[in-house]
Amino acid sequence: MRPVLSVALLVAAGGCGPGRCGQSDARAVARIASWEQRRSLGAGTLGAWARDPMKPPAVRARALLALARLQDADTAPLVAAALKDPDAEARAMAAFAAGELGLAWDGIPDGARTQLAEAVLDAEEHEGDAHARTQELTALGRLRTPSAVDRLVQRLAAEPDVAEPAALALGVAARAKVPWPEAATPLLASRLGEAEPAPLRWAAAYALGFASGTESRSALLGALKDASWEVRATAAKGLAERGTVKDARALRALLSDVQPEVAAEAARTLAKLAVRCEKESACPPLEALGALSASVDLVAQGNVRQGAPPLVALAQAGLPPSGRPLLDALRARLRTDVASAAAGSLADLGWLDCRLAAAEDRSAGWLTETLSCGQGQVPEARRLRLGLSEVAQGPRLKEGFDRAATQKYLQSKDDTVQLAAVNLLGASHHPEAAEDVRPLVSHKDAVLSAAAAAALGELQDVASGPAVLLRAEAATAEPEQADAWADALVALKPEGTKELLHRWLLAGHPHLRHAAEKALTTLEGKPVRAPGPVPEEPVLFPSAEPVATDVSWRLPTTRGVVVVKPAVEAAPETVAQLTRLARAGFFQGLTFHRVVPDFVVQGGDPRGDGEGGPGFTLPCEVSPLRYKRGTVGMALSGKDTGGSQLFVALSPQPHLEGRYTIVGEVVSGMDALDAVLEGDSLGTLDAVQDGTGLSHR
Repeated sequence: MRPVLSVALLVAAGGCGPGRCGQSDARAVARIASWEQRRSLGAGTLGAWARDPMKPPAVRARALLALARLQDADTAPLVAAALKDPDAEARAMAAFAAGELGLAWDGIPDGARTQLAEAVLDAEEHEGDAHARTQELTALGRLRTPSAVDRLVQRLAAEPDVAEPAALALGVAARAKVPWPEAATPLLASRLGEAEPAPLRWAAAYALGFASGTESRSALLGALKDASWEVRATAAKGLAERGTVKDARALRALLSDVQPEVAAEAARTLAKLAVRCEKESACPPLEALGALSASVDLVAQGNVRQGAPPLVALAQAGLPPSGRPLLDALRARLRTDVASAAAGSLADLGWLDCRLAAAEDRSAGWLTETLSCGQGQVPEARRLRLGLSEVAQGPRLKEGFDRAATQKYLQSKDDTVQLAAVNLLGASHHPEAAEDVRPLVSHKDAVLSAAAAAALGELQDVASGPAVLLRAEAATAEPEQADAWADALVALKPEGTKELLHRWLLAGHPHLRHAAEKALTTLEGKPVRAPGPVPEEPVLFPSAEPVATDVSWRLPTTRGVVVVKPAVEAAPETVAQLTRLARAGFFQGLTFHRVVPDFVVQGGDPRGDGEGGPGFTLPCEVSPLRYKRGTVGMALSGKDTGGSQLFVALSPQPHLEGRYTIVGEVVSGMDALDAVLEGDSLGTLDAVQDGTGLSHR
């Protein structure tokens, strides 16, 4: 079984513990945390402390964690050298830092990637500590050089505690489009046997989902009957790319699986396989999906946890035009069940009707069904927002685009409908749509004005460039939208763009510097980095009191009470800010705006559409913690863009690890989260202090 994060590493993330360092070194760790929050001193003081043999191991490890969070390519030599540290915990954190550079949001030069990979390979070959070795194998998957992939394949035949992280790392690398090593397939297939530990079987199934060839398909089909639901769900998901329409029968059996995540993955995969039989007279995947009428009945009976996930997964995956009769049949079943359903199920049936209606509209290319879906249970603004968003992602938008109708939606009194309409106009690629978008560049809503600029960039409306540049000047005062403005400027290239971006390189806010670096790198065709050290920054977010270790968060959701134990040691600043917001009543009345079965449920947005936040952003506090079922993470739109939006993983998600701050773990109430639908109340998030760690209120 893959080793969990050691206590010492958690201590290094949050401070110094007994036996690791004294009072003076605890102050040193606090100084490192302060520098890290400023996102500065990467190759200077932090690097010096990380490699100073006179510093205690906990101090060196904490400096390496800070370097990991900075993701500065210039620190690659320092991190590579730290992989030879005599202390195992410091080596583990050096490996984590190497992997974080491999995951850097803006990428790193090939030379730095190769240097880090070779250093990690050398460390792993001689490693005697289990924790450090796990981090080294994980880092190889994130660095994903050919030699790193070769080493991971070699380790697939090792003992389970080595083979499991190697398989996961290989899967993460393959997910990033690294060429699949054919030698890995039989090795992974051999680790799916019943005698292997469940975590290793799951890791093997995860990696095989990215494999090629008939051998991987055969192995995944066999794993559909695994005793572990996580293996069954992962195998079903892998067949979306590796399976054929002939696999519909095996997948149909999972539509009634007792674990909703398994049923959801089976439905999603069947929907994707249906595209492959578009020109055939018969389509086994579509025929299999007809069994979801039983899921409709479960929702009508009040069993939302079991019935809703496969229906939502189908709607989100969508179907080709030949699937329209199936969607119609499911919606007809919904209407039939409405007549006999319990009062508490009516809203759920109404929302599922709109979800399926939106799938129909996306396939058709325009809003028709979502205009009247929901059986009177779904407000117009929610229907329009859903329909506009789904159609914007569809393959036939350009054919069905209705400019006059979209103009009406732009006049909506609901800002989320306006935003969805703007995004649709950008996705339409109809040049005349730019005329409708231009006035919104100067809108008082920062989110809407930035979205309008981004849409004009998509539409290549060069004439609007000067107005976009003028409005982008104001982004200095609203840096949360800096990326959107920078992207628009890159697309439109109005005169004065480079001058503005070079001013942003010297700005006090890291978002402005980051946006400028990314945009100028594109415009100039070579890496551009802000000069260092960065200027002294203003306070970027309100001060918050540190959170005690006996604090828990209590979420009284629509479906039941959820209790979360915050990750106080691993993400102290993020936890403190969220706890402050909770105690101030910020989360009262907010909803879950995003639900993706077998992936995440997400809420905490005051706008309700995924574009809002608390008015400030937080630096990421990534750590070596893992995303398991029940892990709570901070939603992002890029590096250091966290705010108030939280998500809960419904199943293990290796590709999120090291990229999204982990802020806690659900300790009770996962069944409630399994039943959440979009629009459900998040409740009033409370921060409760209780010696047991749980709230009894």
